[in-house]
Amino acid sequence: MITSIPVGSWTWQVKSGPAGSGALQRCVRTALAVYDLLVNLDCAAGAPEGAVEVRSAGPKKEVLFSRRRVAVTPGAPNGGADLVRLLREAAEAAGDSEGLVSFWLTCPGKWTDAGNEIAAARLFEVDVSAWPESTETLTLHTYSDAWLTHNLRGYRQAEVHASNAPRLSAVLQGISELTGDEPDPGDPTWYATPTADGFEALPDEDPELLDSWDMFEVPYRLKKLAEAAPSFSPSEAEGYVDEAEGVVHYVAVAHGGRILGYLWDTDGDAAAGYEPRSAAGEAAFEAGAFWLARLASAKNRGLSPTEAVRELAAVDGADAGRVLPGSDADAANLSALRDLAGRS
Repeated sequence: MITSIPVGSWTWQVKSGPAGSGALQRCVRTALAVYDLLVNLDCAAGAPEGAVEVRSAGPKKEVLFSRRRVAVTPGAPNGGADLVRLLREAAEAAGDSEGLVSFWLTCPGKWTDAGNEIAAARLFEVDVSAWPESTETLTLHTYSDAWLTHNLRGYRQAEVHASNAPRLSAVLQGISELTGDEPDPGDPTWYATPTADGFEALPDEDPELLDSWDMFEVPYRLKKLAEAAPSFSPSEAEGYVDEAEGVVHYVAVAHGGRILGYLWDTDGDAAAGYEPRSAAGEAAFEAGAFWLARLASAKNRGLSPTEAVRELAAVDGADAGRVLPGSDADAANLSALRDLAGRS
């Protein structure tokens, strides 16, 4: 399953690696070199997505330039024309005030289950930052439970672990060779404890005691959605019930060929809502603000949950996506839909 925050992270100080003329260029080249490594180790596939931030050198460290969701072209010189143009804009915006620079690369990838390759829109994220006169700090995050002895629902996954954990170990070793430094495992997360070559084995306990998906991921997602939800005036109702017990109907919301999440409804519980697809990252939660506002509007106009979702099937949310034609389906319950939203 794919989480909203990293399952684990590792950090290196770059002591050797691609040279560049400036801090931001060095960060980008290092991140692209890590992506090439992921591809060579059969852990990444497809076009990654970049993000840039440049802060000032002064004590306030003000943001001088920030851009998200930049197209990166694997194999193209310097990551492709869009990224080259972005770096030029960042340099112009920073001028002589450039301080800390950061570059993030969100990496689609693949893991294996029973010999089958499973694609994930966000398997890794590469985070590289540097000051103008310093070497880069590189952090690798993973958002998948494919490397763990137990899945996030708490069930042992011996075959999945045996197929994927060695690949993660090879990635960590490869980055150490690239940077000339040993990995510094991050702190334990809600889900697992990183080590220098992967993750600590989880104990064999009752799956309910290890179910970090329900204990941590679902509440975190609900909190983020609540923060994105519209506020209501005293004269307005507060929208549909956001929990359901039985079968729920759902449709997929997509933008640019990528599923961002799922609108769901059930008249039996007078409930409707939106489930973000965690692999789509922040875009999934940002889209939630748009769709939750439309659901609230439908509730205030007296529509049933089913009528509301049917109406929204004709709405174009621009960057928030639109309902994917033919995606109507039923889930056994809301928990099953949340599992689907977190699967890849």
